[in-house]
Parts: sequence; structure tokens; C-alpha cells
Amino acid sequence: MHSKIARRRVVLALGILFAGAVACGEGEPTAKAGGAVVCEPGTTTSCYTGPAPTQGVGACKAGVATCTQDGQGYGPCVGEVVPTRELCNGGVDDDCDGTPEPADSVACEPGTGSCNGNVGTSCPDGLHLVTAECDPLQGMTCNATSGTCEGPCSSASLGTGSLGCDFYPTVTANPTEVNSFGVVVTNDSDDPVSITISKGSETLESRTIAAHAGVTIELPWVTQLKGPDFDSRTGMPASARVDQGSYRLRSTRPVTVHQFSPAGGYDSADASLLLPVNAWGDRYRVVARAHSGTYSGLYAITASEDGTTVEVAAPPGGVLVKSGVAGIATTGAGTLTLNRGDVVQVVTAGGSNDPTGTLVTANKPIQVIGGHECAQVPADVGFCDHLEETVVPLSMAAKRYIVAGPVLFEDPGPDQIVRILATEPDTKLSYAPAQPDAPSSIAAAGAWVEFRTSKELEIVADRPVIVAEYQVGSSSERRGQPSLTFALPLERYKPEWTVYMPATSFAGVIDVVAPLGTVVHFDGELIASLSPIGQSGFGVARKEVYSPRAPGEMHRLSANAPIGVDVYGDSGGSSYWYPAEIPSTR
Repeated sequence: MHSKIARRRVVLALGILFAGAVACGEGEPTAKAGGAVVCEPGTTTSCYTGPAPTQGVGACKAGVATCTQDGQGYGPCVGEVVPTRELCNGGVDDDCDGTPEPADSVACEPGTGSCNGNVGTSCPDGLHLVTAECDPLQGMTCNATSGTCEGPCSSASLGTGSLGCDFYPTVTANPTEVNSFGVVVTNDSDDPVSITISKGSETLESRTIAAHAGVTIELPWVTQLKGPDFDSRTGMPASARVDQGSYRLRSTRPVTVHQFSPAGGYDSADASLLLPVNAWGDRYRVVARAHSGTYSGLYAITASEDGTTVEVAAPPGGVLVKSGVAGIATTGAGTLTLNRGDVVQVVTAGGSNDPTGTLVTANKPIQVIGGHECAQVPADVGFCDHLEETVVPLSMAAKRYIVAGPVLFEDPGPDQIVRILATEPDTKLSYAPAQPDAPSSIAAAGAWVEFRTSKELEIVADRPVIVAEYQVGSSSERRGQPSLTFALPLERYKPEWTVYMPATSFAGVIDVVAPLGTVVHFDGELIASLSPIGQSGFGVARKEVYSPRAPGEMHRLSANAPIGVDVYGDSGGSSYWYPAEIPSTR
């Protein structure tokens, strides 16, 4: 009895092994006396030892195995082709994934390369030669063996957040009469950092920033982008293209950069957290504000590489913009080519035209800044103020946000307008606490909804969205002026933050959002409590910091869980608002 069971198990095992090694073809296995699985000597069968889904795809094909002379099994699989690394061989799909190598492939040995001065040429995959400038102003050197750039500012060292070494500060339309534009640079590393600011081929500024320090640098306005002062009461007369119109700021170690329009604050102010080139994308949806009176909503596009082709498509509801840029129609659509440092600023025409939702795509990474010359938020409240913020690429859109507007001094609470932009159609929204006036869905990609709220809240979407926050203007009950920022997705929170508050005419508020129960320290002192935000499981705390500071002041926050931080400043007649940082997700 036991011997019969054993023989049956042997037969089943051999059958399973055979079936896994070859596919049935001309020769079929035959059961002989004694239960052994054998084949007819000299017969053949189809065989394939690569992953099953790749058989018959690209270059991959089955081979033939021949039954051995003793009839006890099949020999090697002859003539089969299994997946290999893609080779540069005229469009053959060597890895059998259904896509052959690109037409511009160049045969090279992976991991090898060379240097020609500061220019490195590397071969990352055996199919492409990648050329990169190992910029000494960004502290990089070229590895002679691999042809890759090395150093704390190399692409391999940087992530996808706001910490970087190559920035393009860009002036946007602002009727302020203050004398200068400016940037605030924060170095939170343990080493000094050298920075260089240029415009076109001209170097304007070179200086060293000490470890764990910040600095404010004033720069001249680019008048074609700034536009007329308040005295003219005309606003921007046209959209504009300014070749070599941006500044370029490079550092030898990663830093954080905010641009201030104008420097030091004062009238018609706002500020933007700049994204470094390593965090730029090639697809954006503009977030700005509607045309009002004589002042325009706007967006500015900046390129960091020559030969950047940009395509602009109007938002779902349409928009009218002022002429002035060859390639961009007054319908807000068109195509143009930019070189490094070139800027195009598109401004809205009259009526209630709003460029929010405009789709901007490019063949190379670009920077997009959205905002307004001088907007009242809402249109019937307070005085106008300049709005601007760096638009995040669509790759940074997310599904979950906490919004908590700033509260100044004895104000009763936050007062803001929240705008949610959909990146995909048929997006569903929910809120905690509930917002009775807030829409629960957005039908089209590029469409948006907004509502005014005096509460902190959680926003959850079933598809990625971008969330903008507008500070409401001053009233009899509260102070503050319009400003624009983007909410930080929960996935970008982190436990350690450094916030440099520059010397300005502003009083400031640092907002902290954290999971309830989180232990948070501000400059080493425990934040006593977090005010719960609905049923989100998060809370908010606010720390007031006062200016002017000389020469500015660094604040440190630490927590035992990831937290989010943004910064608001108010001078009584103007304001700014921005994320302290956008942490990398890698």
C-alpha cells in the first residue's frame, strides 16, 4: 500500500517539474511501465525559460528541446531568446517589455564616463550618453571614472523639495513704489555656504553665509516685469517676455530661498518660497486670482535650459489675457520657446478673468509663479495687496491637507479663502469639520472651487488636488492684508524645521500643525497645547514673532512626529505668507 502511494507521488512530482521546464510541442511525454515519465528519443518540444509574459514579445522567443537517447527527459533549450538589458541595436526590444530602446539611443557601457573640464558625460543605462555641467558655483566636481557630478549639490544628493542649490528669483507685476526686490537665503547646514547671484552673463553678488544663518539680499526690479507704480493707476499694460529676465542664485551647499516683493516688506508686499531646479516639473496648473479693476491676475514662466518649448492651454472655463507675448494668444493658449533665464509673464485682461487652471507643459523642467498685481480678497473687503507664490508642479499634488490660516494679535480667529484645484476629472472632496458652503466635487481637470472659512480644517480628496489659501483683507474686527500661499500636503510633513525670519517691518506668526498628542518644542521650549482641528486628529499652535530683527532671527522647531509649518508676516498695511519649506519625499 505504501509503495503504491510513493510511486504515485514520484510520478506527480516529475510531471510538475517537466511542465515547469518546457511547454508541450511536437514531442509529448509518455507514461511507461513502472510509472516513470519519459519521452520518445529524438522527439522535440517547444521550451522557454524566461518569464512567461515575455515569450513572443520583442526579441524573446521559444526554443527547441530534444528528447535524450535514453528517453529519460529533454536536453537543453536550444535557440530560445530570453530578456536581456536593452542594447543599442536598431530598435530591437531586448528586455521584451513591449517597448524597444528610443530612437536616439547610443551604445555605451553602463557606469562609465569621462570629464572634459567641468562637463561630465556618463552612461547610466547602456543606451544614453548624459552630459551635465558640474558647476563649481554649486560645489560640484566631475568624477573622471563615471562622468557624473559629485558633491552635496549633485542630482544624486538632492531630493524633490525646496532645499537646493540652483534657483531663479523672478520679479512679478507689482505696483509698489518701494525701491527694490529681494531674496532671503537660509543656510541651515553645519558649514558656511558661498552663494553667487547673476543675471545673464553678469555676476551681481557673491558672498558667504555662515553656518545656521540667513541673509537678505536686495536686487534691482526688472521693470518690464514689475510694471507701473501705483501713481499711474493703470496696471500692467500688456503681457511681457523678457529674455534673461530672471536672476539666478547658486550655492555651494543646499539652501532654502524665499523671494520678497518688495524686499523688506512695506506696501503691496508678498513673498514666495522658491523651488530649486531639482524640484521643478514639466506640467503645471496655474493658481492665481481674478482680474480686478485696473490690476491683473498673472503667472510667470521661467526656463533653466536653452531650447525649452512651452505649451499653454486655457483653463476649462476660458480666460482672456493681454497680448504682448509672441506665441500666446489673447485666449490664453499658445506655444513658445525659452532659453535659460528667459521669463514670460502673462497677465489677464479686464472683467473677471482668472488664469487659475491654465495648463502649462514643457519639454524641460520650468518654474511657474502665480499671483496678482494687487488684489482685494474678497473683492469687497479692505485694500488691495500684491499676491504671489511659486506654483507646485502636478507631481506634488496630493489628496490630504490641513489648512489653518494665521491669527494676528487679538483677532478672533483665522479668516481665509480656500481654493481647491483638481488635477484629474470627477474629483470628490470632504471636509472636517464640515463646511456647509464648500462644494463636494470638481468635474474637470483644471477646474477649481473655493469658499471662505473662519475655521481650521482638513481637506480630503479622492484624487490629487492643489490647495491654495488667500488671507482675507483687514476689517473692523481683524487686521491683515491679502496674501497667497499653498497648503502643505500631510505626506510632506517632517519632525524637524528651521525658520529664518528676516529683518522686515512685519510682525510674524509661525503656524504649526501636528497630530494631537505630539510633543513640539519651539526654540527649545515646549508648546503647551494644540487646538484640535475638527475630527482630523490634528491640532494647530501659533507662535508670534516680532520684527524688526537685526540681522534676522533663526527659529527651530522639533517634534516626536511629522509636523507642518508655514510663516505669515503683517505690517498693518501689507503682508506675506509662505510655506517655511517643502520637504522632499525621498
